[in-house]
Amino acid sequence: MKIQIREVNSSSELNAFIKFPFKHYADNENWIPPLIKDEKQYLSKNNPALKNAELQLILAYYNGKVVGRAAAIINHLENDKLGVKHARFGWLEFINKIDVSKAMFKYLEDWAKARDMTALKGPYGFTNFDKAGLLYDGFDHLGTISTIYNHTYYPKHLESLGFKKLTDWFEYKITVPNEPPENVARLSESIYTKYGLQDISVQKKKEIQAVLDDFFSLVEATYTDNEGFVPFTAGQKEFYKKRFLPFINPDFTKFVADSEGKLIAFGIAMPSYSRALQKANGKLFPTGYFHIRRAKKHNNSAKLHLIGVHPDWQTKGIPAIIMSSIIEGFRKNHIKFCESSPELENNNKIHQLLGKYQNELIRKRRVYTKELYVLD
Repeated sequence: MKIQIREVNSSSELNAFIKFPFKHYADNENWIPPLIKDEKQYLSKNNPALKNAELQLILAYYNGKVVGRAAAIINHLENDKLGVKHARFGWLEFINKIDVSKAMFKYLEDWAKARDMTALKGPYGFTNFDKAGLLYDGFDHLGTISTIYNHTYYPKHLESLGFKKLTDWFEYKITVPNEPPENVARLSESIYTKYGLQDISVQKKKEIQAVLDDFFSLVEATYTDNEGFVPFTAGQKEFYKKRFLPFINPDFTKFVADSEGKLIAFGIAMPSYSRALQKANGKLFPTGYFHIRRAKKHNNSAKLHLIGVHPDWQTKGIPAIIMSSIIEGFRKNHIKFCESSPELENNNKIHQLLGKYQNELIRKRRVYTKELYVLD
């Protein structure tokens, strides 16, 4: 089949790019539709990430119909930090025809080579808060607002095109216990006493806003060695504050300071918005707002997005008290289950922490890489 690859250069083509997955997953009960308005903003010049990155969106056509899409990305902050020349791919979707995926990746690879990049990796977004990692196990579980869901054949296509594993992430479903584990409760009390720790209140919107600047700095200190991590610019921090603040529930957050009041640890979870977003089907009007607001207040599932502890404090048992506090917030709000964010396969500390609770490994996802050529 003859595949045509076109660059996205108009608003109508951007609409086609954003709306293709809605048809592609129309019969899949586990795919979570994004909000179309958010996608347009995120892929526009209004996204501050694009001040330090290059982006090219493409569409694949066959007989005049869209049969695939992808984004080619170069994050200059990442490359400068690591001293590499790597390109990323993301927003990947295609029908189950090797001619389609082959044509798309030929474009992506040629685009990267033309800019002197030596490797192509993904799926990634622009920053650490974007969706990443191709799902290769756990397709029968409902997707989430913050992760990629894809068809089962995607990994096979990438592997046939020469892509290799870069890193894997695992996700867990945790059953919220009726009572906190006794040893965790004792540990929490002793750690607070020993180190003079204090909680930072985030019961009001202005209190959350006040702690977010320190939060981003702590995220950078915590995750700086992770694959794909890129420091945040000031513009990106403001962008994400506005994007995530409406979804934060104080009962599902925990911020801990040292004896001098400096933020050293955090935990952020949110109610699950998966079913609400399926009902909204990409639109806030006429009923999308209602479903999202209802999911925030009435839910039995949650998503554990981030737990971070400053490297100087990571061996002192603080992740356990963060998790214990969030679990208590779950019980208060009648949450029965929560899912972890994707955790690196070799992050033994977090796997041990989650192991203190009844859990099930429900998803595995992978970032792939392909060498384009070797420098002399």
